[in-house]
Formats: sequence, C-alpha cells, structure tokens
Amino acid sequence: MWVWSSTTEIWTDSGTLANLGEVVASGGNFAAPSGTTVHVYDAQTASWSAPQVVPGLSSILGSGGNFAALGSDVVWIWNHVSGTWTEVPLAGIVGVVGSAGNFAIQTSSFIHAWSQIDESVTASPQITGLSEVVASDGNFAGRNSSAAWAWSRHTLLWSASPSLTGLVSLIGSGGNFAALLSTRSYAWNQTTAVWTSSPSFTGGSIQELIGSGGNFAMRLPLNIHTWSQISSLWTAGQTFGSGVLVELIGAGGNFAARVINKIDAWNQITATWTESPQVGNNTIVELIGSAEGSVGNFAFNVGTRVYTWQSPTSTWTAGQNFGTDQVLDVIGSGGNFALELANRVYAWNQTTNVWTPNPTPVTNGSIEEVIGSGPNFAFRVSNRAYSWSAEFSMWYESSTYSNFQELIGASGNFAVRITGNIYTYNDSTNAFSTNAINGVVSAVGAPDPPCTSGSCTDANPCTTDACNLELGCENPPNTAACDDADACTTDDICAAGTCNPGSALDCNDFDVCTADSCDEVTGCGHTPIPNCITQIPASSPLLIGFLWLGLAVAAGVVFQLRRKSEA
Repeated sequence: MWVWSSTTEIWTDSGTLANLGEVVASGGNFAAPSGTTVHVYDAQTASWSAPQVVPGLSSILGSGGNFAALGSDVVWIWNHVSGTWTEVPLAGIVGVVGSAGNFAIQTSSFIHAWSQIDESVTASPQITGLSEVVASDGNFAGRNSSAAWAWSRHTLLWSASPSLTGLVSLIGSGGNFAALLSTRSYAWNQTTAVWTSSPSFTGGSIQELIGSGGNFAMRLPLNIHTWSQISSLWTAGQTFGSGVLVELIGAGGNFAARVINKIDAWNQITATWTESPQVGNNTIVELIGSAEGSVGNFAFNVGTRVYTWQSPTSTWTAGQNFGTDQVLDVIGSGGNFALELANRVYAWNQTTNVWTPNPTPVTNGSIEEVIGSGPNFAFRVSNRAYSWSAEFSMWYESSTYSNFQELIGASGNFAVRITGNIYTYNDSTNAFSTNAINGVVSAVGAPDPPCTSGSCTDANPCTTDACNLELGCENPPNTAACDDADACTTDDICAAGTCNPGSALDCNDFDVCTADSCDEVTGCGHTPIPNCITQIPASSPLLIGFLWLGLAVAAGVVFQLRRKSEA
C-alpha cells in the first residue's frame, strides 16, 4: 500500500501487506487491515506505526485522525497524539461510534466514552432500554423512550435530560444535541450542559427536526422554529401559506427553507430570515448548501440559472441565464458551488461572488462526473481531468490518460486513477504529477490534518493546547498552577483560562519598628520607623525564647546555691 502526502509530495510504501482489507482514512491518517493485524500510517510523521494484532478483528472506524479496531469483546484504539494503541476490553459490545477523535462503545445498557485527551473511558449511568447512540463534534448522547444522556468531551461527564416521555429521535449538531418528542423538542447546549424546551405544539404537527453547525430548526406546516446555540433560545421564524413549505436544509449553522416559488435563508449571526427573488411556481429544481467552517452558503437551480446566497452579507444573487442550455446539476464544496452544463462546468467563488467557466467547452455529454474537494472542484471526461482552484479562480487541465478509471479528492487535492496507475493534483502548485505509482487497484483520499502537533500553542499556561485532526486547534482551560505576575500572592491557580491570584503573601517580620508592606513587583518590604523604641510583643517567639532562657539560668543558680548550703 502506498500513501501520498500533499505536504511532501512523496509516496510512502507500507511494504507487503498480506490479505489487505478495506483501507480506512481519518484526519490525514490511514488504517490498513491485514488479516487480524492493523497497520496505521501517521501523516504527522509521514511513516507507518508499529502494527497491532486485534483478535477477532471485524471492523475499523476512523475518528479525527484516530482509529478504533473492533475485535472479540475488545476495542483497540490508536491515538494520533501519542502514536500508541490502548486496549478497551468490554463484554457484549453492540457497536462503536466515533466523532472528532473520540469514540463511544455501546453495550446493552451502557455507553463507554473514550477521550483522546487523556485516553480515559467514562461509562454512562445504566440506560435501561438503550436504543440509540448519537455523536456530535466529539460529544456523545444516548437515549431510551423517555430520557436522554449527553457526554461532554470537555468535562468528561454525563448529564441527564428532564423526563422526555414519548421521545421519538435524537440528533446532534456542532457538539449540541436535540431530542424530538411528539409535541415539542429539547436542545442540549454543550457549553451549559442544559436542556431547553421549545414551545408545545399539537401532537404530530412537527414534520422535521434538523441541525446545522450547532443550531437546530423545526419544520411545522406553516412556519419554522429555530434554536440558536448563542442564546439557547427557540424562536418562531417565517410564516408560510398552507402547503407551500416544501423543504428545509442547513449549512454551516444557517438554514434555508424552500417554498414553491422562493427560498428563505436564516443567518445564525443575525438570527433573521432573508427572502430570495421570487421565481415561477414549482420551477425550483434543487436547493443545496455548502459550508466552510461556520460559514454556510446556499444555492438553488431553476433550470436555466442558479441563485446563490452569501452568509457574510445575507444577500441573494441571480447567476447567468443560460437560455436554452439546462443546468444539469449543482454541487457544493468548502463554501463554493459548481454547476454542470452539457459541455461546460462553472465554479462559483464565495469570496468574489463570481462564476468562472472552464475556458474551452468539451464535447456535449462527455462530462462524466463533477466532484468537490475542500473549496476546489474537478471534473473528468473520458481521457482527462480539469481542476478549478478557489485561491486563483482558475481552471487547470491534466494530461491525456488512457483507461481513466476514477477521480477522487481530499482537502483541495485530487487524484486520477487509471488502470494500474495513479496521478495526483496538488492545489498548492496547481499541477498534476507526472510520476505514477504502478500496480494500483483502488484508491482512497483523506483530508489533510487542519493542524499539527505543536502548532496550536496560544502562549497561555491556563489552557491545554491540542490539535484535533477533525476540528482543528483546541485550547480548553485547565486548572494548573500558574504565576499571576504579582509577587504579593502565592499558590496561584488557573481557572476559566486565566491565572487567578492565590493567598496573600504574609510579610509580617514581627518587628514593631518596621512598616511591613508588599510590592507586586519586588515582594515584601520592611521600612524602618524613625525614632522607634523596640518593644518585643508578648506573643513574639523571640520574647518567649528569652523567658525560657531566663528561667533556665535562674534554675541553675538555685541548684548551685542549694548544693553549697548542703555542703
């Protein structure tokens, strides 16, 4: 098995792997099963780690650059932070769920949450009738028919919901969770670990509950209610006529509602809805979203043109009218969009709000597929590939290949697989490689890590710096000892990401003829008091010492006098 790194542009060989199974990608890393042995390629070291034998190996799951290998009553977990394997033996394993580098192992009545930060396993309370386990940006939640339990990756604690009699489903979004009942919904905020109820509605009127970037939206027959993770509040949105609300989707924390002749988009920052221009009834072919981090844009196709909505400005823009040419498909990737015509592909850049076509049209009907990778796009015809770079809003053309088999993408890059060979396209150099790897029978892509070990330092001793290969840099607060730069405090401690002063420094020197003080830079000071006659306080250790010495001397004199009198 060969792995290509976009950073080094070098292929790395694993060596011969007998009985190679399906390769799993995660956070730029790869796991390759060979019989009951798992081999892991670590992108940060650009090397293969020591293999791990997993008795009864049945499957491998990737999560945030880590891997969980399920065996017989055991799960072996590889942590990209430490580069080592951890054994988690559990009887009666039902399944494993992964998210943002963490894993949840389900047994009949418990959920065991594994944290990549300290490699600890935290069991949930016993959940009788456990029916579902859901993941959300590294957090996990489980439910039965009357309650839900959520685990926070920050606190490593489980929290129970209020009574949720009639609980229908549980979904996750951006680290938060929402529980759907027949008459209302509850949302759990990962920051407060509190469940918030929506208003109550007539039973069965809630048609849909979806999440987007940590927010939630409920679709009812005549309107949409949204829950914002910023305010932890449910809010009634647009009101529509009977039967006109067709579809509800989310992207990057925002939502879009499709009615028969327009699209309304909700912006999570302003918590307001923006209406698109109205089009003919039932002419909207498709509505799609495209997200890059917390920015979510929308586009809809009316057959001869595409309208786009930009999140930063909350504005709708009508694209070019293609007349008799029909828009065959629209896809989104990394906040951008691409539309396909019979002989051309146009790419829309969210930064410039401009559509760019590939310069030379191809033969009608020859476009076999259009794919996205990061913010970039590529399409292929029978014997070559074309790629579009979001950075430059330009198209690039590959060489001509015989026996073109597959076009795959990962983190803005692309790979062309032909019979027995593979070529790569690097979005940093905007060039297709000329050197192929021979003997290729299949290929899989993995996103580049969003950060590397040591790249997440924030110079704050009160945060623990870590690279999450799914979410990026994280700097959660810690409770370490620290120095608040005040020489007049001692035993300072970190809290909420800042260094908090400890106890005041005791500057008492037990000298009544000095004025004791403390300077935050130099520390304790003892300024002499002019014309002061030293008086030793009765409680002074020095005075007590003198008294004991005097008593000892007096006792000695008495003893000597007694001896003389007896003589």
